[in-house]
Amino acid sequence: MPEAFRDPSLLADAVRSALQRKRKKAPSSDILDQLFRVMYHTSMRTEEGRTLQFGIVYINPRDPDPNPPKNPSNDRWTFIPLGEELPFQSPIVAKLALATDPRTSSLAVFIDDENELKIWGFIDQETHIADYINYEIDSGPECPGLFQAYVEGTGSISATIGYQKIADLRIGRLITTSTDVWSSGPVRGFLNIPIKRYINKVKEKIPPGTYYEREHWDSILTSYWISIIPRLLLRVRRYRHGGALLIVRDTNPLGLTIKYSMIYGRLMYSLRKYGRFTVEETKSSDDIFDYLNNDETEIILKDHYLSESVAASKRKEVRLELSSALWFVSLLTRVDGLVLLNRDLVVKGFGAEIRVTSVPPSIWKSATPIPGSRLTEVDYEHYGTRHRSMMRYCWKYPKALGFVVSQDGDVRAILRVDDRLIIWDNVKLELPRYIPKKKRKKIM
Repeated sequence: MPEAFRDPSLLADAVRSALQRKRKKAPSSDILDQLFRVMYHTSMRTEEGRTLQFGIVYINPRDPDPNPPKNPSNDRWTFIPLGEELPFQSPIVAKLALATDPRTSSLAVFIDDENELKIWGFIDQETHIADYINYEIDSGPECPGLFQAYVEGTGSISATIGYQKIADLRIGRLITTSTDVWSSGPVRGFLNIPIKRYINKVKEKIPPGTYYEREHWDSILTSYWISIIPRLLLRVRRYRHGGALLIVRDTNPLGLTIKYSMIYGRLMYSLRKYGRFTVEETKSSDDIFDYLNNDETEIILKDHYLSESVAASKRKEVRLELSSALWFVSLLTRVDGLVLLNRDLVVKGFGAEIRVTSVPPSIWKSATPIPGSRLTEVDYEHYGTRHRSMMRYCWKYPKALGFVVSQDGDVRAILRVDDRLIIWDNVKLELPRYIPKKKRKKIM
């Protein structure tokens, strides 16, 4: 079997196995193999001069929404049937893909009575699903269908069941695992000081004692800070151009020629405000709850309702501000050269060129966040120019952390750990949200 036909079957097997583990009725291997083979070939096409990016939802058109919520929101997804189902074939998929966007809508695909794959219609209102995946909102709606799959670029397909990533197919490589460098290990250790500094800045802006009325604020604010870098990397990956971020501790880093110098601190300023208004909104909500269970005057209640409303409005504004700041910074990576940031995520310049020429004596790839026994030595020449220059810099300057996004979507972290240069492949970008306990700690 030709290589191009064999690759999609790996993704088909991964999806079928994942559905079976969840005890869901999985389509046959032949159906899944055909589906991903068509998606793979469609990803190699261009339509009207454009590379295609689209999603499919495997959903039963006869019963698309078997368990709807009692009170569905007005912006919930729906299934929109075509007047006549169409064969799931690459030329037809390519044409209809232009009518969709993975951030808002998908093609609805399912088998017919003859067990043939057909395009039955569309799924709309997927904006909130995409926003949740990309950290634009704090909660996401349920996902439609049995599973979802997305063509993200040429030869690049991802498959999910709801919000759970199953696997990625990238130019013939099946990727089923990713490395969570954010929770533990040297990368997380590199970030701990700016995280603590961020938490302290938020504390300064709220009344004494308010912060400690709930015991989870350290965890919540840490998750906010940690999410910033994955959000940036997700946006950079979406451009399919490749890019690099270099985070340094030094005020005036050596070994760089910065073509476009600038100071852009809005990322961290807006994140601090977001943390502050989150705490204030929660505090007002808690006060309302307490007063409703006591004999308090109507005037006091009105004051707290007003405080809650103001904090919620401000939080919404700052969320949009933060999202726009992330887009601003991510777009800087489309200029040749790296984007330079300090550890507080203030941009110091872009289009930066690394002038370090000394090659690391060895390079080690870690399959775990904490480098241990699962280290593999890799060849420096195996990597492209962008990776090699970042390796040279991070080896010579240990107080630097590099992230490189390749054109095919791979994301790698690079950091010197003691006398070894460590590279982490397939950095995890889709992070779980921290869900606080419903009970809050009472201050006596």
